[in-house]
Amino acid sequence: MVGFLFDDMVENAELIPESTARQMKAAMVRDKKAWLQNALEGIDPGEAKIRQTVVWTRDISAWVTEHAGEFGLVVKSGNRSEGLVHTPLDWQLLRESKVPVMIVRDRLRKRPGRVLASVDLGSTKAAQRDLNRRVLAAGHMLAGQLGAELHVVYAIPLSALAQDLDLVDRALMERKTVRKLEEELAAITAEFDVPRKNIVIKAGPPERILDGRASKLKGTLLVMGTLGRKGLKGKLLGNTAEKVLHLNRSTVLALRPL
Repeated sequence: MVGFLFDDMVENAELIPESTARQMKAAMVRDKKAWLQNALEGIDPGEAKIRQTVVWTRDISAWVTEHAGEFGLVVKSGNRSEGLVHTPLDWQLLRESKVPVMIVRDRLRKRPGRVLASVDLGSTKAAQRDLNRRVLAAGHMLAGQLGAELHVVYAIPLSALAQDLDLVDRALMERKTVRKLEEELAAITAEFDVPRKNIVIKAGPPERILDGRASKLKGTLLVMGTLGRKGLKGKLLGNTAEKVLHLNRSTVLALRPL
């Protein structure tokens, strides 16, 4: 469990003497450690051992990216302050972290009744198909551990403009896709124990489809893959996982390609 701290004034030697800065930093670290300890009160970790540490850094994402290899999962509370110029920490972690990232909603039910796995069944790329299997496997495992019901959704990419202007027959596109994927859908049902009625295929902007499905199911833990676009392309086009975070308040577990 890591608590992060940084204060520009403490690091500015022109504003305060070095001795005062050291005292302020030490006091802030003590307060953060006390906060972490208080946050753990009443939590039974079972056989797990919880180690607490306080890190003084301006760049949280860089620290997490550097140390994430020591762990199997990064868990963070959600931050909804995204903008075009400022990339929030949630988005940075999704783009940079080499291990799975879970962004937890503000008010999480103790036991989500449903786990929703988002897959891209239309891709023929080996990396994407491998990522699909990892997403389904993670969803199946979590559903089993939580005693939850597993649902699967495939969003056929369709631009918002085409959808809003009725330029494409969505229903026909969905029916054709279902017929084309019957064998694959049957394999998913058999291998991951997903009732066929729990597998939904819809055409539209993926973030809208996922938001709508997650909202309908309620109390959902959403498992999905993310390619983690970076740079200008990432800022302008974004990533589906990031768009889902902006629209929906479900807890999201994002897996990167291996």
